Amino acid sequence: MASLALLLLSGYFIHHTLSALLTSLVLAYLLNPLLKYLERKGLGRLPALGILYVALAVILTVSFFILVPYLGHQLQTLKDTIRTTC
Repeated sequence: MASLALLLLSGYFIHHTLSALLTSLVLAYLLNPLLKYLERKGLGRLPALGILYVALAVILTVSFFILVPYLGHQLQTLKDTIRTTC
């Protein structure tokens, strides 16, 4: 019984580990062409990675600040529409 519980628990933790590993691999695969482009332009690998990660963080932050108010407005409109039709 204890070995079954240990097996299930390890499966739970492996699931999260594999998920994080897969996400990292996909991100590295997608950013590799941009990294190679920046390296061909004369940047070292570490500065090129820094530029890519900062650019990715800026893009995610800006999209978050644009997307959240838009979704809030859409949800408010949906709520008002449901109220008027019911």
